[in-house]
Amino acid sequence: MEKSLKPVWKHALSWGFLAALVVIILSLISYMANIGDSKWMQWVQILIVIAMVVVSQVFYKNENPGLTIRYGKALGVGMLTGVFAALILAIYNYLFFAFIAPDLIEYIRQQAEIAVLQQDIPASAQQKALEAQQKFITPVAVAVMSIFQIAWWVLIGVLISSAFTKGIKQVPVVDDDNEEG
Repeated sequence: MEKSLKPVWKHALSWGFLAALVVIILSLISYMANIGDSKWMQWVQILIVIAMVVVSQVFYKNENPGLTIRYGKALGVGMLTGVFAALILAIYNYLFFAFIAPDLIEYIRQQAEIAVLQQDIPASAQQKALEAQQKFITPVAVAVMSIFQIAWWVLIGVLISSAFTKGIKQVPVVDDDNEEG
């Protein structure tokens, strides 16, 4: 009897949730340790999501013995996993910046303002830039932008990893009932 394939969306949702959970835990720990706004921590979180997506691709292949996984299928599994992770993380980002750490949004606004004021541009242009920034540094805007940021980096990672995960050989399973001799 042939084992039915696990639907891609269920697999991707499970792994996307797991990837998001790991990043959320790391995010909360880094916030409590007062390193949540560091660039290197943001890169670590992105790399974690990409690594979890690659692991998701490998596990999808291993959960479906006999399946020939081509580049497009590996790409689809990876991107769907990344999109689910990005959507879950966007919800977390909104809740985090709106309720847990609204002070961090204010800190980001202040840092953005300092960066604009340090630019060698006319005062009127600085004022317009500051007004525009205020519209984009809100919990909702940060959450929406995080979807695109995560999806972008996942796409880059998946475009590369799919070339390798498509060729992963299925580990043969020894079935004692079918052994000859």
